[in-house]
Amino acid sequence: MRSQLRVVCAAAAASLMLAACGSRLTPEQQQLAIRAGNGGGGSGSGVSDQSVSTGTSGTNAGSPVPGSASGAGTTGGSHAQSGGSTGSAGGSTIGGATAPGASSCRATKATDVGITPTSITLANIADVTGPVPGLFQSAQQSALAFSAYWNATHGGICGRQIKVETLDSRTDANGYRDQMLTACKSAFASVGSMSAFDNGGAQVEDQCGIPDISAAAVTPEHQASKVTFAANSTQVGQVSSTVPGWIAEKYPQAVGKAAFLYINAGAAAVNAQADVKTYEAYGHGWKFVYTQPVDISTFNYAPFVQKMKQNGVRFVQWLGAYQEAVRLAQAMQQQGFKPDIFLLDPTGYSSDYVQSGGSAVDGTVVYLDSALFQDAGSNQEMATYITWLHRVAGSDAQPSYFGIYAWSAMLLFAQTAEKIGPDLTRAKLLAALKQVDNWTGNGLHSPQHVGPRQTPNCFAFIQLHGSSWSRLHPTTPTFDCRPDIGG
Repeated sequence: MRSQLRVVCAAAAASLMLAACGSRLTPEQQQLAIRAGNGGGGSGSGVSDQSVSTGTSGTNAGSPVPGSASGAGTTGGSHAQSGGSTGSAGGSTIGGATAPGASSCRATKATDVGITPTSITLANIADVTGPVPGLFQSAQQSALAFSAYWNATHGGICGRQIKVETLDSRTDANGYRDQMLTACKSAFASVGSMSAFDNGGAQVEDQCGIPDISAAAVTPEHQASKVTFAANSTQVGQVSSTVPGWIAEKYPQAVGKAAFLYINAGAAAVNAQADVKTYEAYGHGWKFVYTQPVDISTFNYAPFVQKMKQNGVRFVQWLGAYQEAVRLAQAMQQQGFKPDIFLLDPTGYSSDYVQSGGSAVDGTVVYLDSALFQDAGSNQEMATYITWLHRVAGSDAQPSYFGIYAWSAMLLFAQTAEKIGPDLTRAKLLAALKQVDNWTGNGLHSPQHVGPRQTPNCFAFIQLHGSSWSRLHPTTPTFDCRPDIGG
């Protein structure tokens, strides 16, 4: 479903050219991770301080994204999760305490790259530095948080502690390629990775055969890689009819006067152009009277707003970073231009968007396919994610959409690896991932077609009122599921 891919691409485009290489946890962050096994709610197990292993290098400052994202249920969607179940309790002891979810299997030898009798090294490649600092930092925070959680509560995987090597792809195709080369040599798999230019590593990972369970794959080259199985299973060219379908029903007069503006770089441009064609081919009154690519260096959005006013635009969709979305919203407010609906993908679901946009962004509608952060009280996996994120990355770290899918990718890896058992190899993991379908990350998001590698078709809509988000459709913690179109 291209809708979801747009979520990724918008954020991906948002972070266009980050620079710098992987960094290390500070001593304070290491201590936070070490203490992760004790206290604090969620899935804590009360294991001793010495029991928690968080991995190798990594930075833990992140881009906050609190707010809301839709719940775990679906309308017409399946909740079945293939890919293995968590290990049975018993057997494993960590730091002198038995982990409640510890697997009963026991590893005794090295079986593949990055695997020893006592540890499994995973790589997490993400755009971390640059003009939009920390854009996908939350993916690395989530990977580190999950490793601490799983090691503490499950004793690792068959007794092997999960270690995470964090690598900065610098929002550059060559940067991603360089880090994938590193991952191929030192890590068993790339898990929870997130980059705007992930096409750079596609050929490398195919050649070395490293399993790549990305948070999301955003470019056609990466999606086509034989070893890529993203937790967010978007595919270029496929769009869920949920987004254009529901909007046409809700705002029938607006879709005939539609505008699409997007960052003119990376995957965003490709997907925005394809979305326009797919919406119009879908019918139901869709007609784009104004489309506009926007260069990253552009700060004056007033001319775009003037053009929309001249064309009588009533529906506006933006694909890019939330920072640019704020500029557009402010320009619309300054010129007194109020469309029937201002639509963003999940990158708009951010506390920074709300705080920096103020009254200009009030009323924004976001479509998304994940559970609401505010529903952590009724969604156990969301509660676990947020709890361990705070334990490992600090209390100031905020959950994010991409953090959710990075956590989901780590969960998918852990459950699948435990199902395989102690004789874990890259070939066995890839074979198992091909069988995974309708993956929901234990209720974190709508069903994802990981193995078949098809765009998901279930979404929900939320709307910003003041400083808080509320469900617009469906009004309950479920998703609207409709067939994919295009592709």
